[in-house]
Amino acid sequence: MYHTLGQRKGFGIGGMKDSSEDPWYVVDKDVANNILVVAQGHEHPRLMSIGLIAQQLHWVDRLPLTQPLRCTVKTRYRQQDIPCTVTPLDAERIEVRFDEPVAAVTPGQSAVFYQGDICLGGGIIEQAYTGVTVAKNYYDITLAMAGISQAARLVQQLAHEGQMDGEAFHTSLNSLFADGSPFYPGGVRRRRA
Repeated sequence: MYHTLGQRKGFGIGGMKDSSEDPWYVVDKDVANNILVVAQGHEHPRLMSIGLIAQQLHWVDRLPLTQPLRCTVKTRYRQQDIPCTVTPLDAERIEVRFDEPVAAVTPGQSAVFYQGDICLGGGIIEQAYTGVTVAKNYYDITLAMAGISQAARLVQQLAHEGQMDGEAFHTSLNSLFADGSPFYPGGVRRRRA
């Protein structure tokens, strides 16, 4: 999977009915499961970072930091200077907190620090803080959300039609997660163990 966080081209998403015309951006990827997560709009919360951790540091004219430093940082080519506070975590890693959220901060890319026109040094982005809590198991989240929706429809149907016997109830419940389920078009495929 050769997509970069913040990338907006090359993943073949066309126009969608009832959707804005804003471009789609890569906001996360799960290489192990071959999952690419995209979101629409350049200011989507999943695309914005409030800070980062950098490693493999190189300082031009100073020893490693021992106390917080106010400066600016660039995380992309031709990007405007981003005001930030840099705080040492240990001798080899720093935490950077941006004054304002920044789009598409990408692990593996460089973070370069400046005071005015003077380059202080840089490091490699290890992790970006989005400020958005996201579970990594997308399959289970999708299954759970579909299951909740389908279960709600089943409860509504049972309430409307009256009670069912136990066997009919379990048959209906199991059918929620079968392909072609009448309660959820297309159904949800069960995970194979």
